[in-house]
Amino acid sequence: MEEMCMTHLARRSRIPLKEQFQLSEMHHSERLMIQVCSSIEDAYELDEVVPKNLDSFCNTTKNIVLQRSFELLGIRKPLLPPQSEEPSHVFEKMMNEFLDQADIQNHHGMILADQAALLENHILFEEYLDRVAPEAKILIQQDPRMHELMEQLQNTHSAAERNAVRAQILVVKLKNIYTKQCEKGVSQDRYNGTPDFLEKLYRIMLRNQRDHSKSVPSVRGEKLIDHIYRRIMETVDAKSNYETVSLYDGTEPTWVSKIKQTIEALLPCRDEITADDSYRISRVTRGVSDGTRFQVLTQFVQIARESYFMGRMRSEEDNWNQK
Repeated sequence: MEEMCMTHLARRSRIPLKEQFQLSEMHHSERLMIQVCSSIEDAYELDEVVPKNLDSFCNTTKNIVLQRSFELLGIRKPLLPPQSEEPSHVFEKMMNEFLDQADIQNHHGMILADQAALLENHILFEEYLDRVAPEAKILIQQDPRMHELMEQLQNTHSAAERNAVRAQILVVKLKNIYTKQCEKGVSQDRYNGTPDFLEKLYRIMLRNQRDHSKSVPSVRGEKLIDHIYRRIMETVDAKSNYETVSLYDGTEPTWVSKIKQTIEALLPCRDEITADDSYRISRVTRGVSDGTRFQVLTQFVQIARESYFMGRMRSEEDNWNQK
């Protein structure tokens, strides 16, 4: 019945579009409403056919009217009915979808590599705080930038967002370590590697930050290390205008190479591990799932866990020896 009415109204009816519009709304006919709105040829006719006040109409009608309004304004093109495509067009479309997905996979791989780098820094910083600069822990706990960042971390919605915030957290920790050691009179020459750490963390933040309207607490501060960090930021920002990002390193994606570099950096942290310790860690902790298991990920997870475990053991041994 609906089909017959639509055919009649479209071909032979003298019923004005305005009345057809009211009929389709009255009888809740979405198909007829689409047909009526499609027959509206310009904005003037739209103004004549569609009532000024749409509050009483259903959401479906409102959406159809809005869509047609956009089409008439040239903002959106009307949807074309699906048509069969040439095999060559289908092939290129499928190939483009594949390449788009490859780009997505590489993007996610870079997020994964940054997560690995952040884990590495966390392991190193925590052992350093326990064994060398325990006084800096109080500074870190009392730092208002840390409180703000921890709140931001709770409100993140993606791995990339978490990477950006965690990078800032590590920056603030490193700043406090540096400041406390300087206050103790430790030579700054001992911390020549600090700018390199700060630059790496800032680059991670840049790669992963999505919402640039959010505050960046790690930038704030007026101590020496804060000024050093801001100079590093300026240098990196200036370089980023002409730096090119390589998607692969030799025959493998860049993110795989980055994880391998992180593994190499962690190896000295677990030199003392025994085969029994390694086996026990792998047995009682979560590993890479079977569906995503390949060598570089499995190796990183095991070595990162062993490095953290050995760091905790060394810290506990230090505490025991000091008693």
